[in-house]
Amino acid sequence: MAGTRLVATGATLELYHQAAEADWNLEVTLDGPTPRLLLAGTVLTPALPGPSPLELRFVDDPPQVMLGGLAGCLVSSDEQGALHLVAEGDGARIDGPLRLTWTALDWGVTPSSRHYVLEVPVLATIVAR
Repeated sequence: MAGTRLVATGATLELYHQAAEADWNLEVTLDGPTPRLLLAGTVLTPALPGPSPLELRFVDDPPQVMLGGLAGCLVSSDEQGALHLVAEGDGARIDGPLRLTWTALDWGVTPSSRHYVLEVPVLATIVAR
């Protein structure tokens, strides 16, 4: 686990159902054994020009992530972090720490190695299309 690093190679943000609170999906492509993260959450509107905090509700994909040879799942952490969306030029930027909790799927795993909080620094620029 220590020293494991994933590098983001791309990201796509989708905002939809924009009422008082909008839903969002953020797809992040990664270089490594976990090729993709699909995250979903909400943001108060208007989200732009921001800065607007992105509330992570769940990790939609992948359903399973291997760490140290153990299968586990990623879920939103109790410590949400501070992802923010802000207008920048013709697009927008997302930055801040993304905190996820990895939980082992095997109940035989010792409690000390059952949960890991992962913090991923995020900086993504979204270009308007």
